[in-house]
Amino acid sequence: MDIQWMLLGLAKIILINIVLSGDNAVVIALACRNLPKEQQKKAVVIGSMGAIVLCGSC
Repeated sequence: MDIQWMLLGLAKIILINIVLSGDNAVVIALACRNLPKEQQKKAVVIGSMGAIVLCGSC
């Protein structure tokens, strides 16, 4: 019974992480949409790396 509760808790954590990751992607895309084309890719990469670093320290 304890293993089932542990797996359920793990599944909840994974689901929350997926939802928040999608939210980060939307925010980064919205922030970069008005940049010139040359800067968009660089901004998306830097923003994504920043999100990974900040989320990794949570």
